[in-house]
Amino acid sequence: MNSLMHFVMCSLAAAEEGAAATGFYARMGAFTDKLFLPLFGPINTMLAHFDSWAQWIAVCYFIGAWVWVAFILQKEYVNLSCPYKTGLADLRIWTLVAMTPTMFVYIYFN
Repeated sequence: MNSLMHFVMCSLAAAEEGAAATGFYARMGAFTDKLFLPLFGPINTMLAHFDSWAQWIAVCYFIGAWVWVAFILQKEYVNLSCPYKTGLADLRIWTLVAMTPTMFVYIYFN
């Protein structure tokens, strides 16, 4: 099961504690199972074989993108029409900042 679906199911199970099995969360879980499992079930089964090293490939892609944005991408190319020349106007910095939470999500949901 992929990380997002696992997170949703665990959240639903935690929210369902103390509630009746026929409550809203149980119906929502049954609905999403019928909706998403036929589509994502075979994909999750296939990806389960690659799960151990796929995370590290994704992390390497992000680190490679960080290196490319920070050191290889020219500042003049990124800020072609930027009227401000301060350091905070450099979009390369904000790209690195924006990519950081995604990197932590990949590492956390191992």
